[in-house]
Amino acid sequence: HAAATHQPATDPGAPEPSLSAPVSRATALHAHTRGAAYAAFQETEAGTITPGKRADFVVLSQDLMTVPKAELLDTEIIATY
Repeated sequence: HAAATHQPATDPGAPEPSLSAPVSRATALHAHTRGAAYAAFQETEAGTITPGKRADFVVLSQDLMTVPKAELLDTEIIATY
C-alpha cells in the first residue's frame, strides 16, 4: 500500500510526501517477489512462477493491480498455500 500510494497504512488520508513519487503497482509487486528473491540470492529458486521453483500463493479478495487506491487497504486474504 505505502509503495503504491505513498501514504501510511495507519493514516491513509495523510497527504503524499513531496520527496519522491510512489512506484507503480507492477514495480511494487516485482520488488516483493522477483526483487526479493534476487536480493536474497535465491533468484534461481524463487521469485517467479516457473517450473522447478518454490512457490507460495495467496488468494486475495480483490485484484491489487486494478482496485482503486482508496480501496487497497480493504483487501482481505482469502487463502494462502
